[in-house]
Amino acid sequence: MALYDPINFEFRWRIAIGSLNDRYKGIVVRRGKGVCGNVLKTKREYIIHSFPFDIEDDPLNYPIMVVEDLKSAMAIPLFFEMESMGVLLVGHRSERIYQIDEVEELKKDSSEIIQIYNEMMKTQDFKTNQEKDSYLLAYLLNEKYEKKRRLKIEVLDQRIANISMDAQITIIQVFEILFGMVHFSSRDNPLLIIFERKNDQQLSIHVVIEYQLQMTGPQFSLLAEKVGNVNGNLEIYSELNKVHLIINLPIGLLNIEHPWNL
Repeated sequence: MALYDPINFEFRWRIAIGSLNDRYKGIVVRRGKGVCGNVLKTKREYIIHSFPFDIEDDPLNYPIMVVEDLKSAMAIPLFFEMESMGVLLVGHRSERIYQIDEVEELKKDSSEIIQIYNEMMKTQDFKTNQEKDSYLLAYLLNEKYEKKRRLKIEVLDQRIANISMDAQITIIQVFEILFGMVHFSSRDNPLLIIFERKNDQQLSIHVVIEYQLQMTGPQFSLLAEKVGNVNGNLEIYSELNKVHLIINLPIGLLNIEHPWNL
């Protein structure tokens, strides 16, 4: 179940039964994207019978499906006094054709959730915001599909699309330097890039490298300096034949002056 956070203008998955782990708690839903976006824009049920083949947009916009390895799902909006308060989702890890009676049963089950909904949400106004695309994510997808780099991208915190343009350009420069240090090999696993929420004050971009990485002290200093230019910091450590590079960014870089776009 995802609920709306009126302070940070975002939807987050708060409760899950039968989840693989707790990673769903770190997912932050971007305006108008994925399961929540489709449900709240149409204000009706949204059904996926076969993920990712049923969807028309990028699978990266559906982090809950990726993190929980869901192949099918049905989701309905939750309303309180005519306002959207969240999304209730039932998913399966195999392809499934959902029947009308199953959707209706899910709607009935949602009534108990609505009854315990926080009273603070009653007065929350939803405003519109012009959809913004992420220059940073577009760059990484271009590297993956156009330049054929072996990358695996997991966008658990979709607010990364709303960091300032200066910050996005800086992070792109960091990736350009990093990619120049990595010796990609078709025999190795893809380089993993995870966008997630580290804590209440920071977003993080976690890069897991299994390739040969040649990084000198001055090169690391250059990367750290660039990240520092946007008030972030850089961590690096090795573990089990993998190099972990983590870019931590302050929440203050987010452009969150506008709430969820319905």
